[in-house]
Amino acid sequence: MNLKKLIAIIIAVIILAVNLAIIKENFRDFTVNKLNQFTKTKTDITENIISGTNSSTKIAVLGIYDTIELGDKHSQLMNSLENIRNDEDIKGVILNVETPGGGVYESAQISDKIKQIKSERNIPFYTVMGSLAASGGYYVSASTDKIYAMPETMTGSIGVIMSSTNFSGLFEKYGVKTDVIKSGEFKDIGSSTKPMSDQDREIFQKLIDNSYARFVKVVSEGRNMPIETVKMIADGRVYDGQQALELGLVDKMGYYEDALNDMIEDLALDDPKVIEYEYTENIDSLLSLLGVSYSNLMKSEIQKSIDAVKNLQTSNQNRPMYLYGGM
Repeated sequence: MNLKKLIAIIIAVIILAVNLAIIKENFRDFTVNKLNQFTKTKTDITENIISGTNSSTKIAVLGIYDTIELGDKHSQLMNSLENIRNDEDIKGVILNVETPGGGVYESAQISDKIKQIKSERNIPFYTVMGSLAASGGYYVSASTDKIYAMPETMTGSIGVIMSSTNFSGLFEKYGVKTDVIKSGEFKDIGSSTKPMSDQDREIFQKLIDNSYARFVKVVSEGRNMPIETVKMIADGRVYDGQQALELGLVDKMGYYEDALNDMIEDLALDDPKVIEYEYTENIDSLLSLLGVSYSNLMKSEIQKSIDAVKNLQTSNQNRPMYLYGGM
């Protein structure tokens, strides 16, 4: 078998795998919807005490880790923020941020919630950056009152990115054709089966520009900087903690313990109870009663391979992201 035939077979297998993945995904959605009729899920929120004894003055510690995207972690973070909003005993919040950023929507949702709590409750938020707190990680941090970092911290990456994969040249070379039926000229904009036109690029660029303008505005307001000053340093590059301090993007060099001690001193708190939230899901479903996990029932090594191919084509494709470009 020559190389051309081999590559053509590989491409055909990839397309077949993606189509099978879509069929399986639709079947999964149908199955889950049916099973949900027999399923009740309750999420319990408990407070873990880190230190302190004074329950009438509490400091809440929240973590923003990994990529900022919709899912259980994001939902739990938003629930934690709502819990803080309704708990009059909480006098301050410390965010531990260790993330390359993520979705434009999700980052804005966190930032807006922080602003709401600060406005309604008038309590401070301090951010402690870990080794990486870039792009969406900085977007969220900019809305807080004080930002701590270390010289080794990587932060900044103020900007927006969108990626698109184009297989059209490869498909054409090996005789693979995709037929598309659409309702409008731009319905298949960003498709991996066709080159991006100038009009396509113009439409996407406008989305990027709008998201970028919102990012710059958040930094300008949060750091009390003129818009033009922010734009001078918001070209997507990352800064180390020392550079960020000199540029006014962070306030102080320090770790979590430094932020905690400063908050206690700044608020004149007496042995505050420092807490973090823990989430436990109690599931009563037909599958759980049978002792069968849906994921184990449906997932196989073949399915994992198909998912990997599907993710290669769809993960963050044509979606504006506040995401460090090096990830």
